[in-house]
Amino acid sequence: MRTCCLESYRLDMKSLEFESETSPTDETQIRKFESLIGFSLPETYRSFLLKTNGGVPSNENRLFTIRDNPEFHPDFNEVEVEFFYEVQDEEKHSAAAHAYEIYRGRIPASTIPFARDPFGNLFLLGISGAVRNQVFFWDHEQEGFDRPDDMFHNCGKLADSFESFVDALVEA
Repeated sequence: MRTCCLESYRLDMKSLEFESETSPTDETQIRKFESLIGFSLPETYRSFLLKTNGGVPSNENRLFTIRDNPEFHPDFNEVEVEFFYEVQDEEKHSAAAHAYEIYRGRIPASTIPFARDPFGNLFLLGISGAVRNQVFFWDHEQEGFDRPDDMFHNCGKLADSFESFVDALVEA
């Protein structure tokens, strides 16, 4: 990815600016990814991909602040988005399909990685059932510890929807 002019998009969410561009995507690429995961993507995330196809967010919209959330330690008060996965070029480390293949079986089956932080942790999006369209933070440091029968044991819910997650991103 290369640094370029800042891009922005507009859905029913706040505008995000990106400091590097990704290759455009289309319905064919999104349907290919949906076929891989076995579910249709939540509509706002699908629209996000069609408009941006992921990328590195600018410093203006990189942090998510965690307040009064019992699922996180009180000292854990923010998470940073390093980049949003794209749905093309499956071999790239920034590709959603590549991340899905790596983390399948390690993250809850009802979720997909849609972004990551600078430390290898993931932002997950619910794609089915009661968690559809909800956003979670997956802590890789806690993987394999405690309750292996509970795939959400190392996840904390950040937002009730993808759009509320995006709306809450602030300056780093």
